[in-house]
Amino acid sequence: MKTIINSIAELCEWRKSVKPDYEALCESRIMELQERLPHGSGFDCGCEIKIANSGKKQVEIEFGYHNMNENGSYDGWTEYLLVATPAFGDADIKFCCISGVDHFDGDYSYFYDCFDCLYHAG
Repeated sequence: MKTIINSIAELCEWRKSVKPDYEALCESRIMELQERLPHGSGFDCGCEIKIANSGKKQVEIEFGYHNMNENGSYDGWTEYLLVATPAFGDADIKFCCISGVDHFDGDYSYFYDCFDCLYHAG
């Protein structure tokens, strides 16, 4: 079964070679999948598929996360990059902090849970 990440990879690859008449259709399909990515609950600006950096070998998704402190108050903003390598029925996913304070200290189990949607059919 094809995962969302596989669908995104295929569409981003198609976008690189599509004729101008089909660019809007291709981007529309990518945006439909982007809407299924986490938003809200800390992912206050949603997620953005980096179309130019994505294709059959990897998919890049940039997102910001609104951190909270021990009192439940917002405590800064951190930008992250998800890099997924599509595979048959699965994907190898890595997260890396690209700006701000990484309040997760490299333990991204919460993000893996939030991005569980990537493993479902696209």
